[in-house]
Formats: sequence, structure tokens, C-alpha cells
Amino acid sequence: GQWQVGMLNAPSSAPATCCYALWCIPCVTYNQRLELLDITQEKYMCCAGLCNCCCFGSPCDSHFPWLCLEVCCCSSQAIVANRFMLQTRFDRKNDACDNCLMITAGCCDLVASISNNSGGGQDPDARWIMDVFYASVCACMLTQQAVELEHIKKELESKPYSGVPE
Repeated sequence: GQWQVGMLNAPSSAPATCCYALWCIPCVTYNQRLELLDITQEKYMCCAGLCNCCCFGSPCDSHFPWLCLEVCCCSSQAIVANRFMLQTRFDRKNDACDNCLMITAGCCDLVASISNNSGGGQDPDARWIMDVFYASVCACMLTQQAVELEHIKKELESKPYSGVPE
């Protein structure tokens, strides 16, 4: 299935959510994961099970304090984990624009990290621009996911969650 709104249009669909997501990425990510775990009745797993190595691949009896640590220390991975849960549990697919935005944001972050660690120095203005772009894409992604979660919750009022689609 398709998302209710594309990532590019998400800010105009839910401007308050987008603004909140831009200024408090960990809070929005945390709340989204709690909603997803509540809807699916799954136990918490670090990064929704995407990092299936050592202790990270096992379900926990409680999300606390692990989810707090995940969204604060690994916020990008936590956002992607929420998206993974939405896509795999509710059959949502990215459109070409979503993919382009995510790839561009990832490349900007990678370039900024490499140039920052290369020892040659980095223009602080360039880093600031890349950080703002990356945070904006994260806010758009969280907003798109929030709009989708609201739609899913409305659907679940008439038809209960039946598990991962086949």
C-alpha cells in the first residue's frame, strides 16, 4: 500500500507535528514506537529487530530504559526502525521522492562525517546546512509516519490488527 501522504507533502498535512518533530526528534520517535508496540502487541526490540546481533536481537520484557537510550543515542536508526515497523506490519512502500530524500540526507550526513574526520577542517556553514537538511528530512519522515499511524488507528476501529501481511 501507499502512504496517506508523501514525505515531501507531510509538513503541510500536519504542520504542528512536523514542527514538534523538527525540534524534538527523540520525543516523537519514542511516542511513535510506543504506539506501534501497542497496536501490534509486540515486545520491544532494539531498533525493531533491525540490528539482530548479540543482545539486540532479543525481545525485552519492558521498553524502559532501552527505548529511551535508543531514541537519544541512535535517533536515526530509531526513526528508520519505526518506518520499518510501519512498512512490514502495515504494507507501506516508499515512493520515488521518499527514497530520493532519504538517500540524499544519508549522503549529506556521510559527507559531513567524512570531511569532519579527515583532519582538513570543515566549513562550519556547510556543516550547519547539512545538519538542517538532515533534521528536516527526519522531521518530514516522522510527520509522514505520524499521519499514517493516525490513519491506521482509524482503520483499526472497524477492523482489528491481524498481524504482519502475507
